[in-house]
Amino acid sequence: GLREGEKLGLIDGREVGFAKGFEIGQEIGFYSGCHAVWSRCVKEDPECFSERARRGIDAFGKMLRSFPIDDPLDEMILETLNQVRGKFKTVVALLGMHHEYNDATGDQPTMTF
Repeated sequence: GLREGEKLGLIDGREVGFAKGFEIGQEIGFYSGCHAVWSRCVKEDPECFSERARRGIDAFGKMLRSFPIDDPLDEMILETLNQVRGKFKTVVALLGMHHEYNDATGDQPTMTF
C-alpha cells in the first residue's frame, strides 16, 4: 500500500508540475510578446509613448529577461511571476490600455474551422 501510494504520488506530482510549468511559460510568453510589440513601437517612433511609459517598458523587459524560466526549482519563481504581473499592469496603465492575461483554458469558446 505504502509503496503504491508513493509511486502514485510521484506520478501525480510530475503531472501537476508539468501542467503548472506550462501555464507559467504560456503567461511569460504572452508578456514577452506584449513587450516585443511595445519595444518595436518605441523603436519605430520614440515619441509614440511618454518617457515614463518608455522607462516602464524597458524595466518590464529587464524583468522578463531575468525571469528564471530555465530554473523550475527556483523557490522564488511564483514571487517573481507576481512581480512581472504587477509591472505588466503598471505598463498597461501607463500606456492607457486595459488588458490582462487570460489563459485559453477557461470557459471560452475554442476556435474551429
